[in-house]
Amino acid sequence: MIILGIDPGFASLGYATIAWAPGSIGIFRLGTIVTSAEHTTQHRVVLLWHGLQAIAGDFDAMAIEAQARTHAVKQGDRQTNGNAALARVGEGVARAFAASRRIPVVELEPSELRSGLGLPANASKEHIARMAYLRARVEPGKQTNHATDALGLAIVGGARFSVTQRIEQFRKK
Repeated sequence: MIILGIDPGFASLGYATIAWAPGSIGIFRLGTIVTSAEHTTQHRVVLLWHGLQAIAGDFDAMAIEAQARTHAVKQGDRQTNGNAALARVGEGVARAFAASRRIPVVELEPSELRSGLGLPANASKEHIARMAYLRARVEPGKQTNHATDALGLAIVGGARFSVTQRIEQFRKK
């Protein structure tokens, strides 16, 4: 299966495309789409959309982190809520991209990402990156936290999507 992992953001959106099979992971692309605060919101949305189209392929599923909604609820200050609102815009662009290509979406909370990689709830971004690279059996690269989070999301999302597909096939029998 080909899985697209997305760590949604508005200033930077991490992505990873992998080939996922039980016990085997191959990385195709890993990176970050960056937008500048100097541009209008509309222009930044267009940049994210075109960035996603540039990495597009035939994906079996997209795994996305659903942190944008939960982060704003946990934090009370206006700045954090404003940043969370912008992150939701990035998440919305990614979801619209998936819908336009009819790609099923697997949504993961940050805690599900960590537990899916076998990490404790308080694991740092660096721990997530190390474990994602270890699971993919590749040497760590010089990528942003967003890109390595997207890799982890693709790995965990691929496993969840695979199980969901098997359950659906079983129910059809």
